[in-house]
Amino acid sequence: MAELRARIEHLTEIQAGLEHALRCPSENVLRCEHFRAALADVVPVTKMDRPRRNSTVA
Repeated sequence: MAELRARIEHLTEIQAGLEHALRCPSENVLRCEHFRAALADVVPVTKMDRPRRNSTVA
């Protein structure tokens, strides 16, 4: 039951982030500090996880 509650809480946070993205006044939601903070809470990404812009795939 605790696992189910944790999953519901996680999905509710995702829902709130998506709702914010839909009504965000920022020209680019990915640059919105509130959306980025909410996104980081739900989907943590480190600099190591991000692909490099100028890297080539072998």
